[in-house]
Amino acid sequence: MDGNTTIVTRGADLAASRGILVVNSAGNEGASSPSIENTLIAPADGDSVLSIGSVTSSGSRSSFSSMGPTADGRIKPDVMARGSQTLCASVNDTTSYSRVSGTSLSCPLVAGAAALVLQANPNYTNMDIIEALRNTASQATNPDNAYGWGIIDAFQAANYYTTIGDPEPSLITQLTLYENYPNPFNPTTTISFDVPESGFITLTVYNILGERVAELVRGWTATGNHAVTWNASQSGSGMYLIVLENAQNRIIRKALLVK
Repeated sequence: MDGNTTIVTRGADLAASRGILVVNSAGNEGASSPSIENTLIAPADGDSVLSIGSVTSSGSRSSFSSMGPTADGRIKPDVMARGSQTLCASVNDTTSYSRVSGTSLSCPLVAGAAALVLQANPNYTNMDIIEALRNTASQATNPDNAYGWGIIDAFQAANYYTTIGDPEPSLITQLTLYENYPNPFNPTTTISFDVPESGFITLTVYNILGERVAELVRGWTATGNHAVTWNASQSGSGMYLIVLENAQNRIIRKALLVK
């Protein structure tokens, strides 16, 4: 488990190299014997994978949670979240909840936190998010192979770079339209987009019949990341198309209004 051997780990690192944040369970194999060996599952050993261990409701490491280090000596897991007796929707019916244990339960909690960090900071790269989650976790100053950098703090991670100075800004190289948030929504949603160079921009909303519903931006727009809010209180439920255009490109995303 050196982060370079298994096919799935190599695939995960390839995805990460293309900007995808890969969040993976560390595994449910517990501690190793001898302790210098790891009990990680692939692709949690990937050097660009955010691997997640499990803690109990009191913050102690779950006995089943897999441990590092990787075969090449890196600390794993990266961070921790509750995975013991986690409250979940029941798999047996649609009206009740149950409690389930495993790093498969802690992993989606961290993935959700990572999504919130990205929503608050749409210019962050996948590596920025990993750094923010690690360095604001409960034992960031003293990571180890049982807890990694510790239990996550999503709020602190979302504000990590603003407290220490923003990271080197990413160069915007292309017109980009991000998925609106929330989506589905009612009645307002936020639409973010990147402009690579100053120019004439339009941001328009159409219904599925091709009729223009709202024109949110029309005019000269500066380079950088922008965000606008669409208030659809006068529109009916259904699918809408958000269209971002400049002189060279046209990008379309779908938004679902549910009332």
